[in-house]
Amino acid sequence: MSDTLNKARNLLDEQSFDEALELLHTVTPVTPLVKVSVARALSGLGRWEEAHSLFSEALTEDPECHEGYSGRGLLYFLTGDFQRAHEDYLKAIDGAPMNGRYHGLRGILLAQVGDVPNALKELEACYDLGCHDPSFLLSRGQINLAVRDAAKARESIDLAEKHDADEAAIAALEGALSLLNGDAKEALASYRFSVEKAPEAANNWLNTLALTAQLERSRLLEEAQRALEAHPNHGEIIQVVVGAYREAGKLKEAFQVLKEAIERNPESPLLYFQMGMGLAQSGKFEKAVEQFSKALEFAPRFPRALDARGNCLEQLGRKDEAQADFQKSHDIRKEDAEKSAVQQKMVKPSQNGAEE
Repeated sequence: MSDTLNKARNLLDEQSFDEALELLHTVTPVTPLVKVSVARALSGLGRWEEAHSLFSEALTEDPECHEGYSGRGLLYFLTGDFQRAHEDYLKAIDGAPMNGRYHGLRGILLAQVGDVPNALKELEACYDLGCHDPSFLLSRGQINLAVRDAAKARESIDLAEKHDADEAAIAALEGALSLLNGDAKEALASYRFSVEKAPEAANNWLNTLALTAQLERSRLLEEAQRALEAHPNHGEIIQVVVGAYREAGKLKEAFQVLKEAIERNPESPLLYFQMGMGLAQSGKFEKAVEQFSKALEFAPRFPRALDARGNCLEQLGRKDEAQADFQKSHDIRKEDAEKSAVQQKMVKPSQNGAEE
């Protein structure tokens, strides 16, 4: 491997994709390894179609290039094609079974489709094989928390901290662990630290707001306004702000927040849904139906909007239309559940040694 290619690949590992790509364009001959390296740079720069083509080209030339399978598998994962992603990850692991990162990637995918036991096995194998990437450790902690294994979650969080994981992400996991252990006050302190360090993390704001509502309700509107400043277009945060204004008796301000949000995001079904809910609570069922209908224009498969519109239609005496909405909502929920089950079954294999 040439010195230039080595330098470029080091830059890829440092996520300096522009610099790496510039160097890679000077490397000759253009071997499959060079093509995979260029594809990695393109992938990092968000040029996914070009990256996918180049990964596939390199794999045609060298079907045993495990790095190519790993890179292409990640692109499939990012675009939601979990079955093809899993096939590529398995080929990458077959080609380099001692590469911890490949096991980590597969673990993330298995967690995404709900195969928690094997996801944890793969993420643990990732660490044992020497890949101490904090992102995999944080994911491992999240899964442990999701299955309510406090001891394993504590272990994962400690490992993440040991390997210099982001302190805001660690604080968020600490918050979730405190909740699991029944200490809501400590959880709130952790989540507040997390949003101070990384205000861009919307989910941590939502957890902060939920705990504030539970423990320090008088501060909810203040905290919600701060969250809205950080995420002015986040539907769920807007919903909390609107609810806090309503609770404070400031209905005009509540509707103003929604109105301004819709002006900024005129194609957001969630915002129209929230406006409809506010109108329905005020007994303005005709106007609420208009808002729910608008939400459904942009998101036809929106069961909550269908249910809410159905409820308003019932109040207006339009029972046949209401029943149609309820039935459609039921059908969508059933179809989505069946699709999720099929997807999990397709991705959950038995040919790898990680399974029993």
